[in-house]
Amino acid sequence: MVGVDEVEPKANRTSNLRLRLLQLLFSSSSSTQHICLSVQSYKYAKLFNLVFPKSRTMSSSSSFLLPATLSFLLLFQIASASTEEALALLQWKNSLDSSDVLSASWTLGASNATTDDSPCNWVGILCGDGGGVVKVNLSGFGVTGKLEGFSFASFPNVSYFEMSVNNLYGPIPPQISLLQKVEYLDFSLTNLTGRIPAEIGLLSRLQTLHLIYCQLSGSIPQEIGNLKALTELALYGNMLDGPIPASFGNLTSLVNLFIYQNQLSGSIPEEFGKLSNLVWLYMDTNNISGFQFCPNRQFHICVK
Repeated sequence: MVGVDEVEPKANRTSNLRLRLLQLLFSSSSSTQHICLSVQSYKYAKLFNLVFPKSRTMSSSSSFLLPATLSFLLLFQIASASTEEALALLQWKNSLDSSDVLSASWTLGASNATTDDSPCNWVGILCGDGGGVVKVNLSGFGVTGKLEGFSFASFPNVSYFEMSVNNLYGPIPPQISLLQKVEYLDFSLTNLTGRIPAEIGLLSRLQTLHLIYCQLSGSIPQEIGNLKALTELALYGNMLDGPIPASFGNLTSLVNLFIYQNQLSGSIPEEFGKLSNLVWLYMDTNNISGFQFCPNRQFHICVK
C-alpha cells in the first residue's frame, strides 16, 4: 500500500513545511530554542525563500516580526562563528607546551552567554565589524609549541597572521592553505623546520610572506610562483637549497625579494627579467653562479 506522504503533491508538502516553519518562528509559544533549531536545520537563504516567497502576502504581525527575527538569526550566526573560533584557539592553546600570556587572556566567560564566548577581546586577536577574527598577531608572546594543532579552517576571514619571535617548532602544516583571505603571513625568528609546504602557493591574496631566520630546509617550492599578489618575499637566514625556481618570474607584483643567507645553487633564472616592479633584491651568501656580493648597491646581483 502506498503511504499518504508518498502521494502527497510536492506543492502541498512545501506549503505544510512553510506553515510549520512559520509556527516555529512567529507563534507566541515559540521559544528562542525553537528558532535556533530551525536555523540549524535549514540554510539561512533557503529558509527565508521557503517561508516568504514573493507571491505570498504576509500578515501585518508577520511583517512586524520579520526584521527582528532576521536580526536575531544574523546575530546567532555571528555568535556561532565567534564561538567556533574561540574554541579553535583554546584547543590550540591547550596543545602548546607553554604560553603564560595566552593562558591568562584566552579563557571563556564564566556564564553561558554567547558574548562571553567571543575571542574578540583576547590578547593578540582582532575582530572585524562582522564579529569574526580578521587578525592574529602573537609576535613575541613566548609561545612554545607546534602549529600542527592550529585549526586554520576555523578562520576563513583572517587577513593578517603573525607568530614571529616565538619558540614554535616542527613543520609548517599544509593546512596553512586554508587561510584563503590572508594577505600578511609571518613566522620569522622561530624554530620551524622542514620544507616550505607547496600548499602555500594556494594563498592567492597573499601580499607579504616572511619566513626569516627559521630552520627551514629543502628547495623553494615552485608553487610560490602562483602568488601573483605577492609584493614582498623574505626567506633569508634558512637552510634552503637547490635552484631558484623559474616560477619566480610570475611574481610580477614583487617589489622586495630577500633570499640571502641560504644554500641556494644554480644560476639566476632568466625569468627574473619579468620582474618589472622589483626594487630590492638581496640574494648574496648563497652558491649561485654568475653572482658576487655587491656592497652599497640597491640590487645585490652582479655578473662576474
